[in-house]
Amino acid sequence: MFEAKQHKAARTKVPVSIQLPDGAILECKVFVAPNGRVSDLLNDERDFLPIETADGFLALSKSRIMQLKLRGPEPNRPRNEDPGFRRNAADTGFRRPADAWSSDPYEVLGVTENAPWEVVRAAYLARLKTAHPDRLRSMGVDASLIDAGKELSQRLNGAYATISAKRKGAA
Repeated sequence: MFEAKQHKAARTKVPVSIQLPDGAILECKVFVAPNGRVSDLLNDERDFLPIETADGFLALSKSRIMQLKLRGPEPNRPRNEDPGFRRNAADTGFRRPADAWSSDPYEVLGVTENAPWEVVRAAYLARLKTAHPDRLRSMGVDASLIDAGKELSQRLNGAYATISAKRKGAA
C-alpha cells in the first residue's frame, strides 16, 4: 500500500582536474552533497569516487588519485572561509594543519592545545593513514616518497607520544 521512498538530496556537480599516477590529467566533475565539500568526498568510507566526464559516468578508485584541483569555486563554501580550515577550531579543536616538520606537536597533528583527546587521536590516525610507508608502498609510489612517509610517520608518532605524555602527566 505504501511505498518507501528514499529522498536523495540533489548533489552539486563540481568541476575538477584529477592527476592520475601516470601523470595524465582527467578533467571531470564530482558530485558534492548539499553543505558538503570535495574533501568530504575524498575522506569518506567509499573506495570509489563517482565522476562525470565528457564520455559519461565513471567510478574512479580513490587510490588512483594523486592530486585533485578545483577548476572553480567550491559551491558550499562561504567566500570568507579560509580553505585551510577543515572545521571550526573553537568547536572541535581542529585547526589549520601547519607544517608537518614543525617542532610543536600540536601543529604536527593539526590540532589546538585544548582539543579533546578524541580529536587529537582522530587527527593522529587520519594523518598517519595518509603517510604510512606500508600504504605508500602498496600504492606503488617512488622509493623517495616511501622514505618521506617513514620520516613523517616517525614525526607523527613522536608528536602523538609527546601530547599523550603531557596529558597523562597533567592528570
